[in-house]
Amino acid sequence: MTVVAIVTIGGVRQSDGTLGAFINGEVRGVSTLMEVPFGPYMDSFSFDAFVYGESSDAGATITYAFAPGSGASTVQLSETSVFESNGAVGSAVSPLSLTGRCRDWCDGHTQPWSIKCVEFDACTGCGAC
Repeated sequence: MTVVAIVTIGGVRQSDGTLGAFINGEVRGVSTLMEVPFGPYMDSFSFDAFVYGESSDAGATITYAFAPGSGASTVQLSETSVFESNGAVGSAVSPLSLTGRCRDWCDGHTQPWSIKCVEFDACTGCGAC
């Protein structure tokens, strides 16, 4: 199954990092960052992944998590998809929109991460906002 997604954390569309796709907590796909060459998202970036599964995974829920770079924490994204063998979710002209909250990213961390975020009130002590 293919997934083409844009990731927005704290209201800011992300242009760097890694998107992971999971079924029952098991990694089933990891993104590559692609520049969108045409359409309404031209000159922005999408996270494109193959999500692998067996025929018995049909109908299973895919969850997503995002990490901004090496050593940084991940944030669980709000949206889910349903696994479909040979299916496709999103495209260059209509990507799946995945969102996360800056607070989820910053809770429990005292050092700055490379995430770009606009939820100033939600990230006290994080240094990322």
